Amino acid sequence: MKKNLSSKIFFIFNIFSSFFKKHFFGFVVGHRYLSKNDINQLKKIIYEPDVDLRNAYQTKFSMEIGKGKSLSFASGRMAFYSLLKVYNVGEEDEVIITGFTCSVMVNAIIRIGAKPIFVDIDPNNFGTSPEDILTKITKKTKIIVAQHSFGIPCRIDEIQAISKAHNIKLIEDCALAFKSKYKGIILGNFGDSAIFSTDHSKPLNTIIGGMLYTKDMSLFTELLKEYNLLPNLSLLHQKNILKQIIIERTLCKPRLYKFYKPFLILLTVLEKFNIKKTQTFLSNDGSAKIFNSKYPYPAKLPLFLCSLGLKELEKFDIEEKKTILKEYLEILPIRNSCILIPDCYKLKDYEIVPLRFVFLVNNDQITHKISKFIDSSWYWFKSPIISTSDNLKEFDYKLGSCPNSERISLNIVNFPVVFNEKENKIIYNKIKSLI
Repeated sequence: MKKNLSSKIFFIFNIFSSFFKKHFFGFVVGHRYLSKNDINQLKKIIYEPDVDLRNAYQTKFSMEIGKGKSLSFASGRMAFYSLLKVYNVGEEDEVIITGFTCSVMVNAIIRIGAKPIFVDIDPNNFGTSPEDILTKITKKTKIIVAQHSFGIPCRIDEIQAISKAHNIKLIEDCALAFKSKYKGIILGNFGDSAIFSTDHSKPLNTIIGGMLYTKDMSLFTELLKEYNLLPNLSLLHQKNILKQIIIERTLCKPRLYKFYKPFLILLTVLEKFNIKKTQTFLSNDGSAKIFNSKYPYPAKLPLFLCSLGLKELEKFDIEEKKTILKEYLEILPIRNSCILIPDCYKLKDYEIVPLRFVFLVNNDQITHKISKFIDSSWYWFKSPIISTSDNLKEFDYKLGSCPNSERISLNIVNFPVVFNEKENKIIYNKIKSLI
C-alpha cells in the first residue's frame, strides 16, 4: 500500500516537474533586472511621490525620439483621446484608422463623439495603406492615424504628403514601434503628433502607460493645459500595479509562463465578483458602447512608473533586437510555399527595431507546431479590431472593408523579440526543427 502510494506521488511529482522544465514563450517578460531594493524604491515612491520623476522621464523619452516634447499618460489611448480633444474632434468628424488595430483606439474615437473610418493595411509592412486612405478621405475627415505595426514603419512619408495636401492632422500610432526609422528618420517625427504605448507587451514595459510626443510647441502648450488638470490613479490601483510587477517578475519567464495566464484569469474572477479589488490593467476601454471606467480617463502615469520607465529606457538595447531579427531571417527560408516573409524586412528604407517578428504561414501543421512553444493566443492581429467582446458592427466596421487585414489575420504568426540570448537559442532550435 505504502509502495503504491509512493509510486503515485513520484509519478505526480515527475509530471509536475516536467511541466516546470518545458519552455513556453509569451510576449511579456517580467522585470527580472529589478532587485528587491528596486522594488522597495518603487513602493516608496507610491507613498512618497517625487514629482521630478515625471519631468525626468518625459524629457528622457523625448530625447530618444527627437527635438519635441512628451507627456506621460496611464495608457497610449488616453494620450490619443487627449489629442483628439485638443484638436477639437467631435460629432460629425471622421477619424481615419486602420482596421488592423486594437479596440481601445476605436473606443477613444467613439468616446470623443467622432466616427471611425477604417482603412486597410499595406501587406508588405502591415501598416496603414496610403492608397486606401485616398479612397476614404471626405470633407468630414479631421484626423488621419498612421499605424506602424510590430516595430515596422508604414509608408509614412506618403501618408504625410496626403495629410498636408488635404490639410488634415496626422497622428502617428507608434504604440508598437520605438526607435525604428523610415528613410533615416525616427518614427514619431513625421506626424503633427505621435502616441506610444508602454504597457507590458510593448517595447518599453511600465505595465500600463503611454506617451504623447509632438514637435509642435503651440499644440504642446494646449495639451499641457489639459494635462495639468488630469487626475492620478487611486492609491489602491497603484499598489495593485506594483503587485503585478512582482507577479510578472516571477512568472513571465519561459519555465513558468504557463502559470501566468491562469493567474490573471483568477485575478479577473476575483475582481468581477468583488471578492478582491485587483484592478491593474485598464481593461474597460475596449468596448464600442461602455465608457464608465473604474478609473479616471484620461489620467496621468503614476510617478513610480515614471521611475520604472527611466530604467526601461536605460536598458533598451536596439542592437540586441536587431540581432534577434537578423537571426530569425537567417533561420526561416526566404523562399517557401508555406511561409511568407513581408518585403519590409529586406528593404533598405526600413531600419526596423522589432517588437515582434511577424510573417504569414499557410500550413496548419506548422502553425500548430509553433503554438506548442509560442503563446499563439497573443498573436496580433488575428482579427480586425482585437481585444473586444463586441460585435464588429458595433464599431461600424463592415466585413470586406479591409480585405488585406482580414486575409492576413487568418495566417499571421508572431515571434517574440524580448528574450535573452540563451532563451532565444531555444526558440531558434525549435524553429529549425520545424523547417
